[in-house]
Amino acid sequence: MLKTDLIKIVNEQNTWGFIGSGISNSAGYPSWGELLDSCLKNSEAKSLGSLYSDKYFQLNMRDGNYPKCFSLIEDVVGREKLENLIRDAFNKPLISDRLLKLVVDWPFKCIITTNYDVLIEQALKHAGQNGWVSIGNSPEEL
Repeated sequence: MLKTDLIKIVNEQNTWGFIGSGISNSAGYPSWGELLDSCLKNSEAKSLGSLYSDKYFQLNMRDGNYPKCFSLIEDVVGREKLENLIRDAFNKPLISDRLLKLVVDWPFKCIITTNYDVLIEQALKHAGQNGWVSIGNSPEEL
């Protein structure tokens, strides 16, 4: 049960929400591991097969060092091909998500996320909550 003090602080808009990837996953976007698997599975580059046996790649995969894994894939297939593989992983309809709606309805003073998508920004705009400023997640970064 939530303490009433916490509810009061939230309702006074004195809290910041730190939102993780659960929002994106529940809406249908892949997790980092699923995105990596999708890129590996859908690549036409025969040389990616060598990454499966590369101990350095396997170590980074096991440790969840996804930026390094994507960097190693980029070394093999090139930047443009990697970007296309990532775009393809996001070309599916999103699920109307109750969790996202609940987060947007909370009266947070600020929302911080490390997510690579713009679902929260889009949901805030759709809910008529103007005045939010995104830092990062520009089209160039995505």
